[in-house]
Amino acid sequence: MKIVLSAVAVLVSSLTTPTKADVPVSPGMLNAESMEEFVAAAKEAGSGRPNTRQVRRRNQSEEPKVLLASDFGGSPGFYHGVASGDPLEDAVILWTRYTPESADDVLEIEYRIAEVDPDIPLDDHLDPSKNKDVRYGLVVVEPESDWVAKLDVTGLKSGTHYVFAFTDGDVSSDVGMTMTAPDDKDETDELTYAVFSCSHFSNGYFHSYDIASTIEDLDFWVHVGDYIYEYGTYGSYATAVPDRNEMTLPEWEISELQDYRLRHATYVGNDEGLRNLRKRAPMMATWDDHELTNNAYGMGTYETTGGENHEEVCPANSTSPDADKRAAGCDRDEGPADVRYNNAARGYMEWMPLRRGPGTMGVITYTSLTQVIEWGDLATFVTFDTRVTARSAEPTLASVFAEFGAAYVWNNVTAYFDETSVEKQTFDGVAASVKEKINDPQFSMIGEEQTDFLQDVFKKSKKSGKPWQIFAAATMMGPNVPPNMYTMSANAPAESQADVQAYMEGLLASSSAGFFRAAVAMANTQTTWNRDDWNGFGHERANILDVCKNDANNAIILGGDLHDSWAWTLYEGGSMTGTPVAVNLGAPGVTSPGWGPYLYPAISPIEGLLGGPDGVYNLISDGFEDVNPGLVYGSTKDKGFFAVKATKETHTTEYFHVDATNTVSDYATARSSSGKITSDFYCGASLVTYADEQGSLEKQADCDVITFSAERPAELSISVPASFTSGEGKKGKGKPLVNCGGNACVVKKNGKQGKSKNDKKEKKKKKKGKK
Repeated sequence: MKIVLSAVAVLVSSLTTPTKADVPVSPGMLNAESMEEFVAAAKEAGSGRPNTRQVRRRNQSEEPKVLLASDFGGSPGFYHGVASGDPLEDAVILWTRYTPESADDVLEIEYRIAEVDPDIPLDDHLDPSKNKDVRYGLVVVEPESDWVAKLDVTGLKSGTHYVFAFTDGDVSSDVGMTMTAPDDKDETDELTYAVFSCSHFSNGYFHSYDIASTIEDLDFWVHVGDYIYEYGTYGSYATAVPDRNEMTLPEWEISELQDYRLRHATYVGNDEGLRNLRKRAPMMATWDDHELTNNAYGMGTYETTGGENHEEVCPANSTSPDADKRAAGCDRDEGPADVRYNNAARGYMEWMPLRRGPGTMGVITYTSLTQVIEWGDLATFVTFDTRVTARSAEPTLASVFAEFGAAYVWNNVTAYFDETSVEKQTFDGVAASVKEKINDPQFSMIGEEQTDFLQDVFKKSKKSGKPWQIFAAATMMGPNVPPNMYTMSANAPAESQADVQAYMEGLLASSSAGFFRAAVAMANTQTTWNRDDWNGFGHERANILDVCKNDANNAIILGGDLHDSWAWTLYEGGSMTGTPVAVNLGAPGVTSPGWGPYLYPAISPIEGLLGGPDGVYNLISDGFEDVNPGLVYGSTKDKGFFAVKATKETHTTEYFHVDATNTVSDYATARSSSGKITSDFYCGASLVTYADEQGSLEKQADCDVITFSAERPAELSISVPASFTSGEGKKGKGKPLVNCGGNACVVKKNGKQGKSKNDKKEKKKKKKGKK
């Protein structure tokens, strides 16, 4: 019994996004004549490279360009805006990128930062001739660091709002707003922050960033990963806006330093919404995989480092026939993964307003992503790398859907529920094998050292009496089982349930519904679908949840990666039910496509029975909640973000969404349609966690905790005199700051350049080495 081609087509289109691991269709799967042959071929294909990968197609003679003034009309200036990040109680990172006329230019620009003071006229804040408290100085920008200026300004007041800007003597940058964290001893009543994930440039406009920039009293924002994507412009994945696809630089898949720089520049330089948020408030960020390459992994050595979307040596080249390129998934060597990942890390640290972290990350020697932000006596935030420090290749590269490949042959779904059937017994055996594998202690995502670090941070925070311990974990921890389409009709309107059930049974019996039948088999055996997130690393997840239970007052785990909205109560040991120990909040993609585009078309023929398109999406969401007891909120319909207001008593999360039409509409069109300063948006859910109830997560009737302003903050319109400040002054220029790229220059209160803690540690190591 051969698998028909239509079933294979559904397999490819359906698996590309939801599984994330991109399972290929192999000749063995196409030619299988029995269930056993198909399952064996699917398993083999699941461990290999996919044929759906974004082919590089970069000619050997092509080189990435350097962005100069000629690319922006001819005049040098600050075309990529300003940003700030990593707020500490006495310091914050300031960032800009200067665009020069020539690729050889080495120039000086001036930075200015001033405390927001209601007693000083707003327009005088960044004018040193009128505000004696402006801190200013010169900083050298040069080709070596892509003309980035990144400053770690120290000696600031805790819990204080500041404005800042840069000038080249002729033109000034945008004005940025930032703030320092409250001191541990400060009585901090509330905190407002926003969380984002998965922003694919060519799949829409970043309206979520733009909307969040109008949140009233926004303290800072967090990006939990997939801030950029590495793919080239010639694939079909996430290319809903052709104009943005065409302006993506470089055109090819990125792997070299200048490639990564250009991709970051594409995002910031060509999206107004992202620039608006970067200048509105400081950020905290960690990466997931696409800042490096899809499904990156590493355990500290060259041999144990790689990625699904990395081909060190390509069997094809630019002169090979197209068929050979497609079969290889590449046409150019990408070189050693450690070289590529260090390029990615350097580009990331140059373009992100983040403080260089202590130590290294596996083969990445440039920096670490370890960050701890203490927010007064209210909360502790912590993040670190989850990709290349201690992550094993398995199960990162695996796909559970391939394990359930028998569903592509067996179309009698009723047998999946019959305890005596071969189908049920087979799937039970597959599920048991999968669960044993994902709970194997040999598999690691963060390793023992980072687990201990997280525990120490949480313990210290709990001991100090802070109610909230918040871990930006990049990917999700909630045990996410796919929906059971065979039982979904129970959530349809009563008068339509019989018709909906009949449709579902017909759909699932179709030869082209193998993916949906596999999902039914997984739902029926409570098998989670994503091995690349914490569901693939059950042993470590259980250890972390023990830390949450015993060493935190209230643990909040921030994640993303899945492109849809999810909010979970997490139970002890990572179980489906039991004792609540933490909350897992998943940010939807800013633009990246999730489950919706794959499930909706299958159900849309009966949307009339469900009350329209919204009824289809409600059925899908209810289907997820039915098979996932800890899932309190799930939405696969629209893109967006969530925002939080935390107090000593509550941590309230509200999910905000932008509909599909506005996601692909440019800013002028979306704003014109809404009649507001941003695109239209809506609140999907308001959820509250109580400080006296660990792991609590309850839906609220109203969504009104997070409020938005109808106008941009007046601080962003402050006038900045462009001419350089003359004279030394009380705050003095001092000598120009140098080497202020990805590592960031430490700026002392007197304007002089200092050494970072990391520089001091490295100096000590060198001295020890000489001895």
